[in-house]
Amino acid sequence: EEGSIKSSLSFLECHFKEVPFMLDLTLDEKLTNTEIKALFSNKNNYSNWINFCLEQKKIFKNILPVVQIIEESNYEEYINKLKIQVKSLCDNFQYVVFRAHNEAVAKNVILDINNIIKSNMYNNIQDKIIFIFDFKYLKNTTQGIEITQQIINVLKKIGVNNIVISSTSFPENVS
Repeated sequence: EEGSIKSSLSFLECHFKEVPFMLDLTLDEKLTNTEIKALFSNKNNYSNWINFCLEQKKIFKNILPVVQIIEESNYEEYINKLKIQVKSLCDNFQYVVFRAHNEAVAKNVILDINNIIKSNMYNNIQDKIIFIFDFKYLKNTTQGIEITQQIINVLKKIGVNNIVISSTSFPENVS
């Protein structure tokens, strides 16, 4: 429904105005509306998302925006748009957040982060990055631990040390 972003943010404003939190968009189709789709656009280098984050910063001083990623067939165009978004967010926020929900996505996002760091568009940008690896539901703990260790090692190798690992042992769906 329209306006759901505003009502959600009003709730947060009442209860969490001074508390740092990560601002992101839902990827759940059931919860998406035209307002969210507009924010999740990579047109004009993600300007809708960047402007939305800047507006929210007027209310929430401690928000940490999650970098929105919309992959494109042309990697050079894609990474240039991503760099512009990251630079704009880094210019205005203490940290920016990258999030991955599985190993394949994590590897792609880490490649993107490494290309952004290597571009030298921002001094010590790796210090402003928080990487969240959200396993969601862990089915095989041993495999999950090995994957997590590999991801942490690669991130540290490229200079990203702000790493969050999250998961649950509860199944995604309970019937």
